[in-house]
Amino acid sequence: MSQFVEKLSCHIVIPELLENASSAKLYSIDLEKDENLFKADIGYEASRSTCTLKMRDKISDNQQNAFFAAARLFLKTAIAKLLKIRTLKNKILLDLQVLHPIAKLDSNNSVECIRRLAAAIKIDAIVDEYRAF
Repeated sequence: MSQFVEKLSCHIVIPELLENASSAKLYSIDLEKDENLFKADIGYEASRSTCTLKMRDKISDNQQNAFFAAARLFLKTAIAKLLKIRTLKNKILLDLQVLHPIAKLDSNNSVECIRRLAAAIKIDAIVDEYRAF
């Protein structure tokens, strides 16, 4: 989850704030401060298209700026909602990742995650059932 938030953040947050970003540092970035954000990285094709439209006088500077502002607002809102979920700090949600088929391959970690989940929801028999599964 923290990797996803970091990848999404790199499109609007200035790179200096994301260097060696830990999950705790991701929470500390103030997305409301404009000095922490840049225009918006919307991708090569979208940037090229807006520049081409502007050069051909199909859109004005104000329209192009409004588009980038809307893209930045969308990304900022998405990041804020993801951080509000707080799965980076929620151990139960982190342990639920063990249900993903790839995570099951790491049997040592998966059994430990199931133990923590069983303890969190107070079910003892679930660990034995998971091992049988």
